[in-house]
Amino acid sequence: MLVCGSMILGVGTAIAINTVQHSSAPEFEWIQTFDSILNDRAYYVEQTADGGYIFTGSTIVTPPGYTEVLLAKTDGNGEESWRNNFPIYMTNLYGTAVHQTSDGGYIIIGSVGGMWLWDVQVIKADENGDLVWQKSFGKSDDVDHGYDILETSDGGYIALGQTTSDELVDFDFWLIKLAADGTEQWNKTIGGTSSEEPRQFTRTVDDCYVIVGRTDTAEGIGDLWVVKIDEDGDVLWEKTYGDSEVTEYGVCVTTVSNGYIVLGNVQDMNWTESLWVIRLDSKGKLLWDRLISEEGTVFGTSITPTTDGGYFITGNLITDMESFFSDAYFLKLNRQGARQWVKTLELSHGFQDEANYGMQARDGSYVAVGDYGEFLFNRTSDTFLLKIEAENGVVLDSVTGGFKVQALVKNFGSTEATDVSVSFRITGGILHLINVSYTETISIPAEGEITVSCKPFLGLGPIDIAVTINDVTSDYEGRQFILLTKLQF
Repeated sequence: MLVCGSMILGVGTAIAINTVQHSSAPEFEWIQTFDSILNDRAYYVEQTADGGYIFTGSTIVTPPGYTEVLLAKTDGNGEESWRNNFPIYMTNLYGTAVHQTSDGGYIIIGSVGGMWLWDVQVIKADENGDLVWQKSFGKSDDVDHGYDILETSDGGYIALGQTTSDELVDFDFWLIKLAADGTEQWNKTIGGTSSEEPRQFTRTVDDCYVIVGRTDTAEGIGDLWVVKIDEDGDVLWEKTYGDSEVTEYGVCVTTVSNGYIVLGNVQDMNWTESLWVIRLDSKGKLLWDRLISEEGTVFGTSITPTTDGGYFITGNLITDMESFFSDAYFLKLNRQGARQWVKTLELSHGFQDEANYGMQARDGSYVAVGDYGEFLFNRTSDTFLLKIEAENGVVLDSVTGGFKVQALVKNFGSTEATDVSVSFRITGGILHLINVSYTETISIPAEGEITVSCKPFLGLGPIDIAVTINDVTSDYEGRQFILLTKLQF
């Protein structure tokens, strides 16, 4: 006799999108401010080999108000060790990035000029901040800007900039290869008939480079653009990411395990901006992306990977679109792109505060540089360097699906965490038939981790997942599915 029937062979949960995670933020460990007679700005910071920090930007120290490149070195507590300015008579300069070089000195890139005529500026300083050489490079008769520079394996440098290709209408990526003494060896442009604007690049594991920026469509709407080049500046691949209805642009890219993490910004039709975090594989394939919005508008300025597999982001948050006054913004994401904590800082007492670059220090803390003051009318502004403490408690690292929903919980503390409450609340599905609650109390060893699984459940359709760790709730989205098959017997 032949009987046909249906049997459930498997149950699984797909975690589709990680929406938001709220955790208490670590405290500011210290905030150091730096000022001169007039305006100071700070754009980039890097930890040095001795455990201190080096940052660059611009400063105005004497009338009539021309800017000079600022280079400042601090110790591990942010106390100033020395500072140096690099002026050119009756000309404006500023530094956008600085890196410590293999000889212990520093290489700085920025721009020099004024009005509608700018060139790329590259400065080499020794370990004490004293000038070794200073060179400018111009390709067009209009606007050329320098954004980032990296030391190459031959002891020279490769600079990333922007050059004007058509009377301030179209821009291209511009690469300049320099010898160790700053002599130009070659330069190449990357771009088409539209306008392309770079922001930053990173070295890859195969000794190539990945550049992030923006390319405009035929309709003038920008897309985020990622380009991989080899050591000779030849394009290996290029990809665009974005929606034709809104404008996207990339601001920062960093190499991570088996690929890249990119920070971009998305501007909607109302000119409100949100953060856009994109995870790519080594060939530029999109693995996942997260759109992160705040009340008001938020501009991302940097993203760097953290030792726990997450990401540290800096930016600027504007909650009052009429005044355009901003707060410095700091965001920590877990490995799935969900926020673990967010902090803001206001030093200017109602004016503008900018966090322009951040990184995780070698001790696990977070360091960022920026400026604060009144920028709109060229009044006094000062720079800051700050340190945020490393996480020192229990956090939810990730949530995964499968036969069960599982939460990976980590203890960053130096002692065992006891009586940690982990709760799951899973609801939704077709006709809202899924309604699961599960709670477990665990202990996690010092600097250890525990995976907690909720009990299996049946259902079909989209689900909402809330995981609560010691009263801190993280929200996820997913999909529960049941696999059915017909059997003959």
